[in-house]
Amino acid sequence: MMVVGWATVSHICGFLNQLWLVWKLYIVLFSLYSLVISQLPNVCRCNMQVLNFVFLTLFNMSGIFQLIKVIKLN
Repeated sequence: MMVVGWATVSHICGFLNQLWLVWKLYIVLFSLYSLVISQLPNVCRCNMQVLNFVFLTLFNMSGIFQLIKVIKLN
């Protein structure tokens, strides 16, 4: 019984570690993207609002797929 409990705790810790890595990757990529957007001229920024929405939608979807993959692996 103790072995099963320890395996479950180890399993949960592994999942949380993967979740933390995905979150850190999200923060880094979003920061870089925001930096690039802030360097564009004002004329381009209006057109970039649509691309910004598309990027965030796709990035969030990829994050969800990554979480599903991590859950399936664990």
